[in-house]
Amino acid sequence: MTLNITCPNCSITFPLIAGLSEADARRFGAMMGEVPPKLSPLVLQYLHLFKPKKSGLSFSRAKTLLVEILAGIKAGQVERNGRSWIAPNDHWAIAMQEMIDRREKLTLPMKNHGYLFDIIAGLTDKTESKEENATEKKRQQGVNNSSAPKSIGEITNHIGMLERFIDNAGDDTTLQKELQSQLEAAKSELDERRS
Repeated sequence: MTLNITCPNCSITFPLIAGLSEADARRFGAMMGEVPPKLSPLVLQYLHLFKPKKSGLSFSRAKTLLVEILAGIKAGQVERNGRSWIAPNDHWAIAMQEMIDRREKLTLPMKNHGYLFDIIAGLTDKTESKEENATEKKRQQGVNNSSAPKSIGEITNHIGMLERFIDNAGDDTTLQKELQSQLEAAKSELDERRS
């Protein structure tokens, strides 16, 4: 007895074993199992943006595209414009949904993940700006921020933020010393986490 499945996009029915007989199809299926469940439906819809106009998206191409984003999803960061940007699952979800919602305005098929990574970088930049503003506000109010960053990415961003504050501290040596002390503590914590 053959188990048939129906493609939800084109309604073609075919034997499941036929879909899984291709090596790239098996690898793609295995890799999709590594995608966080919250992101799986969005990843599939996002990959549809790469479908050529006159044919389907091959499993080989889909696998290649998935390899490129799965690494960033697992690492929780993307590389864009010479910088690493923190990319939590929420940022991936927002960025992919935004692209799916804007599909009519995009030039399809997509060629690479540049636009997706730009959206994620923008989301991270907004988050960092909010954190910097909150930290600066606390500093101005004389409140010591005792909540230390938890992840390596947060510590790295915290270090970058402190370095920018030091650069902008001007002639205020007291502030510079305080920020330098916090910077050294953050770098020590980062070294401990990495070892």
